[in-house]
This record gives sequence, C-alpha cells and structure tokens, in this order.
Amino acid sequence: MKYRTARACYYGGRYDRTRELLLSMEEIAGIEDTVRWWLADSSFELEKYEEAESYCDEILRHSPTSENALPLKIRLLSMRSAYEEIVRLAGPALEKGYRSVSVVFNYACALRRTGQYDKAGEWLGILEEQIGRHPSVVLEYARLYDDTERYDDAMECVDELLERDPSDVSAIYLKAGILCSMDRYQEAFDIYRAQVDAGRESYYENYRLGYVCFCMRNYEDAERYYRRTLEYAPDHRGAMNELGDTLQKLGRMDEAVEYYAKAIADGYRNARWLWDLIRLLRRMGRYEEALEYCKTGMKEFPDDGRFYEMAGMNARGLKRYEEAIGYFETYGEVDDRQDALTRIAYCYEKSGMKEKAEEIYLKGTEEFPEEYDSWHSLGVFYKDEKRYEEALEAFLKALELSSDSAYRLICIGVCYENLGDAGKAEESYRRSLELALSKIEKRPFSPCNYEAAAEAYSHLGDKEKTVEMAEKALELHLEHFGCPKLNCYEAYQDMGRICETKGELEEALGYYEEAWDCGKLDEDKETVERLRKMVEGRE
Repeated sequence: MKYRTARACYYGGRYDRTRELLLSMEEIAGIEDTVRWWLADSSFELEKYEEAESYCDEILRHSPTSENALPLKIRLLSMRSAYEEIVRLAGPALEKGYRSVSVVFNYACALRRTGQYDKAGEWLGILEEQIGRHPSVVLEYARLYDDTERYDDAMECVDELLERDPSDVSAIYLKAGILCSMDRYQEAFDIYRAQVDAGRESYYENYRLGYVCFCMRNYEDAERYYRRTLEYAPDHRGAMNELGDTLQKLGRMDEAVEYYAKAIADGYRNARWLWDLIRLLRRMGRYEEALEYCKTGMKEFPDDGRFYEMAGMNARGLKRYEEAIGYFETYGEVDDRQDALTRIAYCYEKSGMKEKAEEIYLKGTEEFPEEYDSWHSLGVFYKDEKRYEEALEAFLKALELSSDSAYRLICIGVCYENLGDAGKAEESYRRSLELALSKIEKRPFSPCNYEAAAEAYSHLGDKEKTVEMAEKALELHLEHFGCPKLNCYEAYQDMGRICETKGELEEALGYYEEAWDCGKLDEDKETVERLRKMVEGRE
C-alpha cells in the first residue's frame, strides 16, 4: 500500500511525501533499486544533495551504468566541480558504449576542466553526432577553443550562438571573456557596460568591468567598479584582492595592504593572494609583518617554496642572516636548490663572511654547471670583490649558457674595462645597448630594460640618453609597483650617479637618499654621507 502511494506521490511531484513513505517501508525486497532511485531523485528535488548522491552510489555499486543513477551522480559531481571524479566514473561506462547525452556532455566538460583538451574535443564530436549543433555543444566548443587559445575559432562559435539568439547571456559574457583573452579590452568593456545599461547590473558585471579597466590601466575606474562589486557582494574576496592590486597602482599602499589582508581573513586559504600581500609588504620595507605572513604561508602551504624563499628575503632585509639562511635551506629542499644556494651565498656575503660566500657560490656552479644564473652570481661576487679576471671567466660562461641578458653584457664590459681592454669593453656595452633597445621595443612597459639601456649609455658616454632612459625606468617603476620601495633603488642610484657626474650635488644627494630609503644598502648610506658632506662644504 505504501509503495503504491509513494509511487503516486513521486509521479505527482510530491517529493517530501514520497521520501517519507519510502523511508517508512520495512520490506523493499525485489524493488530496492526503484526505491533507491525514487529516494535519490526526491532528495535531489528537495536539494538534499548529499543524500541524493548516497542513494546513487548504492545503485551504482552493483549497476555501474544505471540509466537513471549514473546521469544524476554525474550531475551532482558537476555541481560541486568534482571534474576528476566525473572523468574516473564516466570514462569506463562511455568506453563500453554507454551514451547518455547528459553524461557525454558532462564528461566532455570535465575533460576540458582537467586539461585533457584533445580528448574533450573528441567527445564533443561524439555529442555533436548525437544531438547536432545544439547551443550547449557550440558553447562548450567555444570554451574549449578559448582554453586552448584558439580565439578566432572560439569567436566563430560565439557569433554562431548570438546569430541564433542575440540575447543569449552565456554567449554574450563568453564573448567578452574571449575579447579579454585577445587583449581587446575596450570591446569587452562595451559589452559589460551594455549589460549594466540594460538593467542587468550585479556584482559580476561590476567585477568584470573592474578587471577590464585595470587591464586598460584605468585604475580610477577600476577602483570604482571593484567597490561597486563589494556593495553587491560584501564578502567577494576576489574583488577585495583585486581592489588591493588597484590601490597599489594608485600609490595608496596602506589601503592596498588593508584589502589584501581582508581577502585572506578568517583563515581563507589562497596562496596567490597571500603572496600578493607578502610581496607588497616587502616592497614597502615592512619586513617583520611580511615575515609573519610568510610563516602563515609555510604552515598552510608547506609544499609551496615561494613562502620559504620570501621568508628568507624578509629575514635578510632585517639583516637576520642566520635566520634567512635557514629559510633558504628549506626553500632549496622544497623547491629550487640552485636558486637557494645563490641566496644563501649572498647572505654570507652581506654578513661579511666572504670566504664562505665564495664557497657556496662555487658549490652552485659545481652542482648546476648548466644553469647560467649560478655562473652569473659567481661573476657578480668576483666583480664586487674587484677580482675581474675570475669575474670575466664566470660571466662568459653564463653568457655561453644564455645570451639574453643586457646586464650580463654590461658586467662583461666592466671586467674588460678594468682589465685594460677598452675595445672589448666598448663592444660589450654596445651589444648590451642593442639587446636592451630590442627588448624595449617588444616590452615597452618593463622598467628593467630601460635601466639596462641607461647603464649602457652611461658607459658609452652618452649623458643625454642616459638621463632619458633612467628617468623612464624610474617613471615605470613608480607606475608599475605603485611605490618607490625596493624595486626602484637602482633607478634612483642611476639618477644620483648621473647628477653627481654633472656636478648637481644637491639633486644627486636627493636621489641617493631615495635609493637608501628603498634598498637600505650600506653602499647607498655611505654615498649619502659623502655627498651630504660635499653639499655642506659648498654652503
């Protein structure tokens, strides 16, 4: 009696009553799977997803290709983004000829989500044979092409969907996303803005508008849209983090720190966002705070070497060299031993233990003879110690392994110059300049390339070009990093050196004071003291 009533309730859509009757039945022999299926489907309709999945699992244990339970199980897995599990569960059934449309579709999606792009394309082709160019198939093709950077093909699919239905929101937003991938930000902005103007404003549109404005370097509008996102969704941690990025670009460092910290508050785990906060604190010279967050990163993400590396760099910034070496040693065990050896050697060097530093630098070249950075770091050490023959040998070995460094060519020129070979020195400086200018042409917003060009021009005696390049490098540092800390000290050094050469001592002193404030390097402090005495002597 209960069974017949439950069946009537199930087919009548009365899922609460269906579930109640089925759970009260004492005898279900011979109808177990039917009862379990009705319980699974009723639980799903009642949004009791864990129960629904549990009933599906009971059916699938002895009937792995159940025409009811398998599609629902796959749908439930898709709802919680368990793509690897979908691949594991659906793959064997499909390979045996099972062809539920929903299972094939979710399987193709899961393959894409797990980076199995070729196989995803194959199964989309099978799905297309089953149901033709259904909008869901075309949309998934577009997503696959977008993920594999076949943007023109992706755009064709999206345009096909919009030709059928110009109001297809999924296609509209995917088109905007593809335009962003193609760096066509203004067109993407126009699409998102049109949705807002049409009355479809939510956190999502504002979030995407903020992203697009940020990419177009329109940071004021980016800030406005991210703040608008947070009005709609106050707990949107992505918007908090990206507002932090934006405020950093606007030079409002303390506010940026505040929003980065909010994004990871209450134990929220996101390695990249934590890294953003640590990196900014270090740029601001707030080493102690940065180090505390590094300890959080090491605890929460013990296999992520970046946190050990950054812990070492912040401890080094505090001149706690022994502590820094400990962090770098762990960094070498977890991630990059070659880089760790270089950083350990530098700690010994800065603490005055030059023999130990040389020993570790040499160890790096012995353990990693094919890594150009090991040789370059050894060369810099020898150059700073004025051991130019040994430095030149190391730099030439590094150049042999990688010729794509303007700075390395400058170092080689300095060695030749100090060894009395002016011809080879000039040749190296000119090669360095050519390489730096070619990089500027390709990446006009990279301050490092302008710094290299400035130094090359300086060695070649072109003061006007040196100033032009150094000023551009400083401008880009300030724009790119939002603050002059840490990343700008070389640009300030360059400007200080130029002004001192021109006899403009007050200006030179100002630049070197900025360099000292940024990098806290002993040599900058000595230069500041020397120039201050010279300026006071003039007065």
